[in-house]
Amino acid sequence: MTIFKLDPEKYKVFKRKAFLRTIMLFPVYIIIAIAINISSGTDAGDSNILFYLILFLILSGVFSVYSNNKQLNKFEALYRIKIDNDKIIFHQFKFNDVQIGKDEITGIYALPNGNFRITTNDPKMTINTHPSIENAAELKTLLSHFSPIEPLNHAKRKVYLQYLMVVLVLLGMIAAFSINNPWIAVPGGLLSAGYLLYAFIIIQRNPVIGSDLKQKTWWFILPFLALLFAVFSKLFL
Repeated sequence: MTIFKLDPEKYKVFKRKAFLRTIMLFPVYIIIAIAINISSGTDAGDSNILFYLILFLILSGVFSVYSNNKQLNKFEALYRIKIDNDKIIFHQFKFNDVQIGKDEITGIYALPNGNFRITTNDPKMTINTHPSIENAAELKTLLSHFSPIEPLNHAKRKVYLQYLMVVLVLLGMIAAFSINNPWIAVPGGLLSAGYLLYAFIIIQRNPVIGSDLKQKTWWFILPFLALLFAVFSKLFL
């Protein structure tokens, strides 16, 4: 059995990019705070609310960076891919161990970022390898014994669409909670609530995701109910 871990140098680059992506969200937090302040009709001369809101968002962002770094370190320590003659085993932090037999694999694809995607006869059991994996050339050779590896170029567009969806959900939340015009607030609130419900169902049904992550998604119910109440208040109150 051949075991693959994450390459420490590659993973450092990956963590640096993840850190920069998080930092890039700080201006978004501030813009959201300003938008909420303006749309709520706060007196322009009174900046206390805006100041504390921006401070809260920035502190939340700092905590997020710290927490994400701890999670990434644990992920590096536990990530393993084990390949035998007839099966592939994945170990990931906060995910259930996954064993895929050769007869279960329906395709293996090379992604533009260096990952490999392994699809199976169970649509929910799709696995992506990590771009920081060590000995990527050897991994590719071993994977090719299970199935021919084909390029998958549209995966990058799907990632951009996911980022766009997150931005739209954030804008929908702003509209639902701070804009009085129901023609804007109601569609925005329904969009955000619908996305939270969709994400919750997808996570709960995914057999790969560990129970710890699934339990944490129950917190989605709080913003979900808040959005429904905001939509209801815009329509009937």
